[in-house]
Amino acid sequence: KYNVYVSLTPQMYLEINASTNEVKFFSIDATGLKAGEGTFNADDAEAKAADIIGEVYGTNTLDAYKYYDTRMTDTESKKSYTAVYKRYVHDIQTEDYISVTFNKDGEVIVLSAKNKGSLATAEKDLRKKEIENAIAKLNDAFSDEWNIHEPSLIRDVNGDYYIQCFIYRGANGDSEGTYAYINVQ
Repeated sequence: KYNVYVSLTPQMYLEINASTNEVKFFSIDATGLKAGEGTFNADDAEAKAADIIGEVYGTNTLDAYKYYDTRMTDTESKKSYTAVYKRYVHDIQTEDYISVTFNKDGEVIVLSAKNKGSLATAEKDLRKKEIENAIAKLNDAFSDEWNIHEPSLIRDVNGDYYIQCFIYRGANGDSEGTYAYINVQ
């Protein structure tokens, strides 16, 4: 359950987990995405996101979430940087992450932590060998005909763990892609 708060002037949206009072999602009107000097960069986004994550969720949160990537969006209508911090379980990335999006002046426009904590117990629940076996099965099943992207660990609504991976194949402009899921236990 979430408590949702909406403001029209300025336009803001906030979701808070009703039982933990933790911010799960925040966004602010993105009209400023074209404005500003644009001196903010990907390195700034990584550092500032770490500061914000520490402020919102506590400084020890960064012990569980490691920097993954900063994605830049640069179109005619907007320029933004999204820094992503992911939880790793036995050195395998997961879909348990926190992302912070900034405009080109370094102002926060989105904070997303919808999956935060969803794999908090995974390292206790799973052995590294179980994860490695699932990834090996994925490779055995698909590597001959498919290109396999980096796998990640997910958990379904029943609490079961899976390795999720995007796979694709094709040539000469024709391609097909899908997600493959392999149960871990």
